Amino acid sequence: MKQMKLKYIGLVFTILVFSECNIKNSNNEIKKENILTETQMETTIRVKGILTSNGAVGYGNTFICKIEKVLEGNIQQETFNLVVLAGDEREKFVNSHLSPISVEITFRKKDENVEYAMMPLTGFVDENRTSWEIETIK
Repeated sequence: MKQMKLKYIGLVFTILVFSECNIKNSNNEIKKENILTETQMETTIRVKGILTSNGAVGYGNTFICKIEKVLEGNIQQETFNLVVLAGDEREKFVNSHLSPISVEITFRKKDENVEYAMMPLTGFVDENRTSWEIETIK
């Protein structure tokens, strides 16, 4: 009997975790949202900002990015250190403009819990140690 109760509780828990959930919005209407939606939205950040050259490291150029506006996603920082790897196609874009330059950049989440605040990737590491790779820059 005890094993049957445990199996039942496990089944109910599994259904709750992996199924759609009902959420009431501000008008007290019930709408369905998939649990994965929030996680999927957290994989992209798009910002408008000012890039200022900050020198070079062994594997690329560094820039300070001052965020003017968050266009998509969520980022709490006002500035971050951006690395553009040597030889990367996006290096040509930033080097062809005088510093500072106004840009719109889209980032895709790469890794979480990275070890270093500056990684050898064309992108940046946020204050939560999540690395973000440049998808587009214009």
